[in-house]
Amino acid sequence: MVRWFFQFLYGSVPVRFVSQYSIAEAILRLSKVVKPSVLSSFAGQCAVGTVSQSKVRVERVIPFVGNAWKPFFYGTFTAGEAGAVLEGAFKFSAFTRIFMSIWFGFILFWTLLATVAILQNSPADLWFPLAGVGMFAAGVAMVRVGKWFARNDVAWLTQLIAQELGANSYQSTG
Repeated sequence: MVRWFFQFLYGSVPVRFVSQYSIAEAILRLSKVVKPSVLSSFAGQCAVGTVSQSKVRVERVIPFVGNAWKPFFYGTFTAGEAGAVLEGAFKFSAFTRIFMSIWFGFILFWTLLATVAILQNSPADLWFPLAGVGMFAAGVAMVRVGKWFARNDVAWLTQLIAQELGANSYQSTG
């Protein structure tokens, strides 16, 4: 149960793109399709982020649609035998992971304290810890719905990155 929860909230999808281009050419090609600002997305969906050898951060942006639970690609370029290799993973933004950690941590704290309080004082107030259980379920539902809305983002970004890097092969390394 604990392993499932951590994978559900903090899990990532590792991926590796092997490019036929040099690192400099791969960075240049990927930079051409990755916009530097969310403001670039008003014309239509696009990839937004930063591209450098030591830091690649890309997200799919759809105009007027916000989703804190969409996956971001975080990676770095390294030199491979036949060209550049972009290794990284798709995962939630750091803000989302921190926010949900605080959310679930507070709910766990609330539920434990409420349970201790009713065991010591008044068993008639059983609804008190059940509110924590309900908030936990609401948090899980919120994450599931957000992931469902972003269900195509990994495939969309994978296709875009592979196409621009001329990567005939890419693989999930997880």
